[in-house]
This record gives sequence, structure tokens and C-alpha cells, in this order.
Amino acid sequence: MRRVPRNCWLVSVGFSLLLVSILASAAEVSIEALVANPAQFDGQTVTLRGTAAAVKATTSPKGNDYTTFQVKGARGAAMRVFSWGHPAITEGAPVEVTGVFQRVKRVGRYTFYDEIEASSVKRVR
Repeated sequence: MRRVPRNCWLVSVGFSLLLVSILASAAEVSIEALVANPAQFDGQTVTLRGTAAAVKATTSPKGNDYTTFQVKGARGAAMRVFSWGHPAITEGAPVEVTGVFQRVKRVGRYTFYDEIEASSVKRVR
């Protein structure tokens, strides 16, 4: 039987703690502030609250589920969101989104602008 080195366990625990701290330290940002000054938030983990709009659940040709939607603020500003999977949200639902905001993201031959790749999408009250 192969023995797992002790430091592998420590690395695993350390990585888990780092991931939790990143999610916990996401700056809550108003949608209006993000839209007004996107360069300030480029590459940062942010949390937005607003209303879900233009919700589109899709499955890629390779079988990967993903959802795109907008989070709209009280004053009408909106931010595009990409999320792996199909979160339990509907059009008009109040939501909280945490993820990394990117001004420009290239995926293969596609380019996306001013979008959050969500690590967490929650329906809120």
C-alpha cells in the first residue's frame, strides 16, 4: 500500500482555506459603480446584488451546462454574468452573484467584454 506524504494533506487543507477566504473577501460592489469604472475592478472577485434578467440556460455541443444572464440594479444599470451549470434562478428573481469580473475574456475564437464569471449565484430575498 502506498503511503500519502503528510505535506499533501497540508497542501489540500491550505488550498481549501484559501478558496474559502477568497469567496469571503469578495468586495460587494454596486452595479452602477462597476459599470461606471470597470477598469478599477478588472480581474477582481466582486459580489453584486440585483435582479436577474435575460436568463438563458444552455448546454454546449460538448454537453457542458452553462447559464448567461444579466444582473440589473435599482437604477437600471446591468452587468453580464456567465455561470457554469444551471443555477436555480428565474427572470425577475432577486440574486446575489460572486465571481471574477473581466473587461476582456478570450475563449477560443470568442471574445467577451465586461462580464463576471460567477463562482456563486444565489437567489436572495
